[in-house]
Parts: sequence; structure tokens; C-alpha cells
Amino acid sequence: MSRTSRVMICVTFIALMGASVLFAAEPPRTSLHEAAAKGDKAIVEQLIAAGADVNAVNKDGATALHLAAAKGRKDVVELLIAKGANVNARDQGRTTALHRASDAGDKAVTELLIAKGANVNAADKDGATALCAAAFSGHKDVAELLVAKGANINARTRDNLTPLHLTAFNGRKNVAELLIAKGANVNAADTDGWAPLRHAAAAKHQDVVELLRKHGGHE
Repeated sequence: MSRTSRVMICVTFIALMGASVLFAAEPPRTSLHEAAAKGDKAIVEQLIAAGADVNAVNKDGATALHLAAAKGRKDVVELLIAKGANVNARDQGRTTALHRASDAGDKAVTELLIAKGANVNAADKDGATALCAAAFSGHKDVAELLVAKGANINARTRDNLTPLHLTAFNGRKNVAELLIAKGANVNAADTDGWAPLRHAAAAKHQDVVELLRKHGGHE
């Protein structure tokens, strides 16, 4: 794999995984953020009743909804939205609560957010959508839900990586099978001209290579 291709994958990886890695370690800005992350619904209710701003952000621009979604706190997510939380709020990386729930593989929270108006095709600063996050992380059930709800199967990141590129690079055969069945372009080229098969081959995921070849993929 060329250096450029490796850099592109790493940049996308950081963008997608920021929700679960970077924000998990950061201190919440408000008591509401802390209670939401912990899933303490009673405290969240008390804080909102006392005047807490449901759309307040921490130093990285994340709202309490971002943190609750990332941690799979479905009841808190539902409460925050009912109390006026912006379901499509963006943090500084332009990720939404849906990106975070999808990256975490939480189908229930993902489904709830979509039902409440989350944009399934919202892209972060690197152009990655929630489907990109689910595909990269190998969450087939979440990916299937997103596609069923209108996610663009061939969405492109800033570096022209599609969900199939990301899942091929990470060796997620079950997700690759789903994406292909739903119409993913097996020969889409990224900025370096690499198709998903070439990424799978470079990462030595032979089962994914064989799957892509079976469906007409080439390097």
C-alpha cells in the first residue's frame, strides 16, 4: 500500500473513531454531560428541570446527546431529544450523535435517532457518514438499518473512500457482503485509484478479496 493510501486510511480511521476513543477520555464540560454519559436519567431530568441547557457543548463541541449516544444510553437519548436536544448537532469534527451510535454498533440508539430526525447522510469533516463508521467497525446490523433508512451506499469521504473501501480494508466480510448485495460499487476508485479489492489484498484479508473477485472486483 502506498504511503498516501495508508495516510488516507489513518485519517479516516481517526475521524470515525474519535467518538469512541477521544471523547470517551475527555472530562465533560457540564454536569449534564456527565450524567448523560453515565446514563443517569434521574439526574439528567433534575438538571434539565433546574434549567440546564440541553444543547450546551464541551470543549470539543459535543453535546450531552453526543455522549449519551456514544455510550448507548437509549433512555437518556430519548429524554434529551424530548427536552429539545438538537438531534443533528455537530461537534468540532462535524460528527453527529448518529455517527457515534453507529460507530459504537448500537442499533437501538441508531434507530431511535433516525426516528427522531437524524440525517442518515450527514458527513463529518472528512466526509465520513454514519454508514462509513458502521462499515469500518464491522457492525452489520447497524449498517443494514442505515441503508434501509436511506443511507448512501456509495457515499465518498474526502479521499474518495466508500463504505466498501473501509470495510474491505478492515476485513469485515459480513459487512462487505451486505454492501455488495445492496448495490455498492465494487470497483469504485479512491483518490489513489485503489478499488476495495486492492485495499483488502494489501491488508491481507483473503476472504474479502475472494468475495470481491466473485462479484467482479478488480484491483
